[in-house]
Amino acid sequence: MTEPLQRDELIALLSKLGSPEDEEVLTAARQLHSNLEAAGTSWDELILPEEPEDPEEYEPALDDEAEDEFEDEGEEEAVEDKPLSPEQQTAQNAEALALMEKLLARPDSSAALREELEGYKEDIAEDEFTAADYRYLRALHTRLTK
Repeated sequence: MTEPLQRDELIALLSKLGSPEDEEVLTAARQLHSNLEAAGTSWDELILPEEPEDPEEYEPALDDEAEDEFEDEGEEEAVEDKPLSPEQQTAQNAEALALMEKLLARPDSSAALREELEGYKEDIAEDEFTAADYRYLRALHTRLTK
C-alpha cells in the first residue's frame, strides 16, 4: 500500500534544501525521494503546470486517445508493476472509488470527466481497472483538487 504524502513534511524537507550544511541538504533530498517512492508518485505528477484562466482549458482531455498516450508514457513503469494480492486490489479499488466520488462531488466537474469516472467504476466492477488506470486517476485527482 502506498503512503500518502504529507504536505507539511514535504515543505519542511524542501526548505532544508537551502541549508548551508551539505549533509542536511543531502538527507532532505533523499527523504523527499523516498517519500515520493512510498507514495507511488513522481515530481511530474506533483508539480502542476501554470493554470490557464479558463478551468476548462486546464482539465486534461479524457478521450481514449489521451488515455492511450498517458499509458504509453508509463510503459516502462507498467513493466515494473507487481501483481496485487486480492486484499491489495480491494484496497486500491476502494481508494480509487473514494477519489472518484470526491471528483464527482465537485460542482465544476465537466460532463466528460463524469463520463470517464463512471467508466472507471464499471472497470472496477468488471475487474478491468489496471495499475495504469489507478496512477492516472491519482494524478488527475491531484491536478484537479489543487
